[in-house]
Amino acid sequence: MTKETETDTSGSVVEMPRPAWRRRRRNWLIGGGTAAVLVAALIAAVIFTPMFAVRTLTIDGTKLATDKTIRKQLEPVMGVPLPQVTTSEVHSLLDDVPQVADVDIEAHPPSELVVHVQERIPVAVIKKGGKFALIDKTGTELASVKDRSKVQLPLIEGTSGQVGEEIFRTTTEVLASLPASIRSKLEHASAESIDSVVLTLENGKKVIWGNATKNQLKAEVLQVLLEEAGKKDTETGAAPIRVYDVSSPTRPVTR
Repeated sequence: MTKETETDTSGSVVEMPRPAWRRRRRNWLIGGGTAAVLVAALIAAVIFTPMFAVRTLTIDGTKLATDKTIRKQLEPVMGVPLPQVTTSEVHSLLDDVPQVADVDIEAHPPSELVVHVQERIPVAVIKKGGKFALIDKTGTELASVKDRSKVQLPLIEGTSGQVGEEIFRTTTEVLASLPASIRSKLEHASAESIDSVVLTLENGKKVIWGNATKNQLKAEVLQVLLEEAGKKDTETGAAPIRVYDVSSPTRPVTR
């Protein structure tokens, strides 16, 4: 007799194990997706949570603008999460403060915002009524004092409306180009035209500046002339120089 072969008619299929690399990729994808969700949640928490809201405002760099004024202008950022506060926003809020030229900010978590203020530089004073107004090179008024001796800045003879806007702007540009060490020694500045700026030192000596071209070179030449004159006066006792003409800075003249 022929022996019958038994066959499996159940129709079941034995499942083969998945390759190890597929399991690893699946685990990586799941892990990566979970990490991305956690990172997104963390970022959202940092950006929007009240935990990082501005509660402390630290301001530095101010001499002319008052701390009270700056704080009042920046009230809108109080309570705002630090990551949402931008430099441009802070700059915009301080646009109405004439003393502020530029700002930079630093976030110190969890709740401190540091505002670094760069103020405009006063280069002269002008007489306004019974007071003296400090102005920068654009003519912007930064502060006022009753006693001019409180500030070591030259007096411009006349406002922009009195001497003419172009002459006034030329004069302030010249003053802005001077190092503070020279500017503080000036008594006043005047000009009858944009080509005839004259500076007067506290000791009465004159500086013929001319126009506002080559300001940097003129300032450097004047600095050297003043230093040399000081040495000669001390060492030789020669007749003091009364006029410094730097209108042609490559050929300065003293007399």
